[in-house]
Amino acid sequence: MSLLPFILSIPHGGLEAPPEVADRHALTDEELFTECDAFTRELYGMSDALLGEVTQDVARALVDLNRPPDDLPPETDDGAIKTATRFGRPVWRDGEVPEADLQRTLLERYYHPYHRRLAELLEARRDDVRLLIDCHTMSGTGPPAAKDAGARRPLICLSNLGDENGNAGRHGRTSVPQAVLERLRDIMADVFASEFASSDHPHPITLNKPFIGGHITRHYSAGGLWVVQIELSKDLYLHPRWFDPTSRSMDGGRLSDLNAMVRTALAELARSSELS
Repeated sequence: MSLLPFILSIPHGGLEAPPEVADRHALTDEELFTECDAFTRELYGMSDALLGEVTQDVARALVDLNRPPDDLPPETDDGAIKTATRFGRPVWRDGEVPEADLQRTLLERYYHPYHRRLAELLEARRDDVRLLIDCHTMSGTGPPAAKDAGARRPLICLSNLGDENGNAGRHGRTSVPQAVLERLRDIMADVFASEFASSDHPHPITLNKPFIGGHITRHYSAGGLWVVQIELSKDLYLHPRWFDPTSRSMDGGRLSDLNAMVRTALAELARSSELS
């Protein structure tokens, strides 16, 4: 079987607190879980079918791989090293926000290795890769710190740095042509049709709303590589039908079903003329 010409980036699936700050952060295990893109490795992972994929175990509430490496405290609370969660909770105990030297240590041990692995993989497969896909999940409703706080989110959001039609937006460019993003939207609308039918959401799949793409999309597309960001709603799986919030145990069959849908969509995209 030929491999799909894609590389996956899955930066937010980890839950581990770096030992360097294990006694400094103020978050519970539940909060670390809520802040992460839960089960993204199970939802998207398909290394057997792709040119490659890169993941990381670090908790995104502490070290965020999808932020610029110079986006740090005290200038920002939502950078590569965070000081507040999306729900407004302080990340660190009083007086324990990492100082500059510790910030550099965290970046060198957890942030930069991820990006080195991704860059090396892209370089090694540069003659074959057609698309880098940055894989995420999102809360079903915008959390308090988000620009769309309280708003209902779509079941799927596809992003290329553009506007709601996939055209160039405020960045003045797109990370992948509009035609490719539209084709992926149409494919996923078809593959996820049964999920959409069981939802009363008026706009189950959107382009660049509420997210236009993060640091990974911007950085790796700057040199001309095609990059798309995919966000799946947590409402698709963190639901009492499949998920027990007390034990945080998940119905593996549900994750397998969604993973199969993503695989089907990407295989169809690989065959599309827009990607040639």
